[in-house]
Amino acid sequence: MASIAARPTFFEGQILAAADLAAIGDGLRAHDERHQRLVHRPGIVTGLTLTAEDAKDASGASYKRLFVEPGLAIDDLGREILVSDRIELDAARFAVTIGASADATSLYPVLLRSVYSAAAPSGNSVGACATGASSRIQEGVDVTVARPTEVPLTDPQPVALSSDPSPAEGVGPPLLLGFAQWDPATNQFTGTLDSGGGAHRRYSGINASVVAGTGGLLLQPDPTSAAGSLAVEFDGADGELRFGPLVAGGTIADPLFKVDKDGNVTAKGTLGGRAAPGTTHYGGGLASDGLILPLPPGVAEDQIASGEATLQIVVSPEIDPANAPDPTLFWAGLTEECRVDADRRLHCRIAWMSLDFAAGNQGAQLVSAPGAARYLIVASVAAGGS
Repeated sequence: MASIAARPTFFEGQILAAADLAAIGDGLRAHDERHQRLVHRPGIVTGLTLTAEDAKDASGASYKRLFVEPGLAIDDLGREILVSDRIELDAARFAVTIGASADATSLYPVLLRSVYSAAAPSGNSVGACATGASSRIQEGVDVTVARPTEVPLTDPQPVALSSDPSPAEGVGPPLLLGFAQWDPATNQFTGTLDSGGGAHRRYSGINASVVAGTGGLLLQPDPTSAAGSLAVEFDGADGELRFGPLVAGGTIADPLFKVDKDGNVTAKGTLGGRAAPGTTHYGGGLASDGLILPLPPGVAEDQIASGEATLQIVVSPEIDPANAPDPTLFWAGLTEECRVDADRRLHCRIAWMSLDFAAGNQGAQLVSAPGAARYLIVASVAAGGS
């Protein structure tokens, strides 16, 4: 049988040892850490954003004060990290430790760690039992601004399964909150970013193969989503899947996309996708000179480039007297050019000839101008395509 921790029990008349009482706390802490680490995915639960505030030094020069806002996170050991008050990033500390080699173009990771340390002895012990040992473990936090090479991995790191809690004292693994920017000329911070160089803030989640509701399920982007925020709703009563903006009651009343229990799909926008092999697709409309004609819905550019799909395009000039150089006169429109090049770009020009014969030869005009054309595109996808 695998070795697991023994849970203390008690009986009347038992002489209690310190280890018996400590085992109670260790057992509860180990249980919580395993749950946070394995059932959930470590990361930021809420808050802990980086903010910048404008400030001025004694000479009146402007600079930025950077803060970590209150919030909650779980680190890779399963430790809960609670920041109940704003924490200001220490520019003086950064200037001493890294500032001499810092530059204005680099991003410096802001790291949050749990810190477990023994508190000072209370001094309440008396007589022969008096001891200098601490009776409390202080659970604190540490926020540092590190070198660009010290960016931690943004995925949870595996920790060996154990019935023991994390060390009673020590510093936990770092969690990335974002990045700070630095001005070496003034030895001051200049701003913050949430991500950089492919690294980003990691948020807490859950490891599960089944997520079940009690009659419905609502997925929203953040806990404070208000009316108008987009969400996904599984309605158990009506048997519908809905996507759209929330209303004040916390439901989706006017979905942008809906699938009912019979599989019928309703969408307010257009449905797109990749054209299937052996199908034909059509598109058309009115386009102006110089525009690239759009492909029919569902046909992808790479299908055309690879030869998987072929195009047939027909264009016809749109000669409208309202587009003549001077609509107050009579004009005849002659097609000067109307074609589509290899890039599907429309080339259409109309030669407008005035019909103001009363003015004699001086009234005759010939004006060349960009035009518009009606187009029809037929896309045929080869039967053997993918």
